[in-house]
Amino acid sequence: MNTLEAACQRLQAAIDRLESALNSHDDRERGARAQLDASLQAAHAERATLSEVNRTTLERLDATIGRLRGLLAG
Repeated sequence: MNTLEAACQRLQAAIDRLESALNSHDDRERGARAQLDASLQAAHAERATLSEVNRTTLERLDATIGRLRGLLAG
């Protein structure tokens, strides 16, 4: 094997390692993105639940304030 062939083999091995590292990075990135998507969906669901609780609480408070005003007025 001459020097040029050895250099080409080393270059190919280096390229293979770089491609492997890139693929590994892409896999980790996909996993992280999936986790972020799941967290975002959970946050949206929690926000919807909290909005409903807030609306219900507001309605109950308004009704209670109305009854108290009625009692105080007469």
